[in-house]
Amino acid sequence: MTDFQFFSFILIATITIFLFIFDVPHRLNRLIDPKYERIVSLKTELMVWKAKVQEIQKELEEERRVNRILREEIDNLKKRIENLEDKNPILTSEKATLLVMGDNSFGTADRNALRRAGVLFHRLLDGSFKSLREELQRKRSEGRQYKIVHISSHASEHGVQFSDGIFTGDDLSNILDDVQLLFLASCNNVVIADRILGIVDNIIVVYENVDTKDMESFVFEFYNELKIKFDIDTSFNSAIRKVPSVSEFVDRRHI
Repeated sequence: MTDFQFFSFILIATITIFLFIFDVPHRLNRLIDPKYERIVSLKTELMVWKAKVQEIQKELEEERRVNRILREEIDNLKKRIENLEDKNPILTSEKATLLVMGDNSFGTADRNALRRAGVLFHRLLDGSFKSLREELQRKRSEGRQYKIVHISSHASEHGVQFSDGIFTGDDLSNILDDVQLLFLASCNNVVIADRILGIVDNIIVVYENVDTKDMESFVFEFYNELKIKFDIDTSFNSAIRKVPSVSEFVDRRHI
């Protein structure tokens, strides 16, 4: 390298360092164009705002995603509610249960249990077999027979005690056509149930004397579950689990 080349190299390097240290291009732009610094500032602000917009867009997408999930959950809940209503609105929207109070103390406890369960029912005021026969015939003629007949009374192997006398299982079987469930809330009614089973496909029977409070709790738990989807087997088992004290005295007969 010649001396001239060496000094030229040193000169160029010195000028470059000088320009870099003192920011000469920037200063010249400021002198030539007074708006230059403002333009740089605006570009910086623009970059900041672009970054904020991108952040907001991400947040908006997340909100939309959460909103979609919530809408799907709401739709699923609506469908579940509609399914429940479609499956069995009848026990809570119509009088599909007939309560016969052959004994006032038994009947009052069962009536309270049905009320607490939110089940609509019709109650025969006099608790007579004659009234039961006429009411069932009336509903049968209208084409909207009761789903459930619930009889709260004393009973023995000879029959059920109504206000107008004792009537056998054969007497009951003659009037219970189209009834889906017979709940015999009386003691010692197994023999009676044997005579009726087949005419009525599902019968709740009581083998022995049961404490009234325990039986009232069982009746409530049974109907409280039954009103959801009219699943007799599930409702019976659920009530037994919740009131185990009656499990050795109560059974479900079905065909």
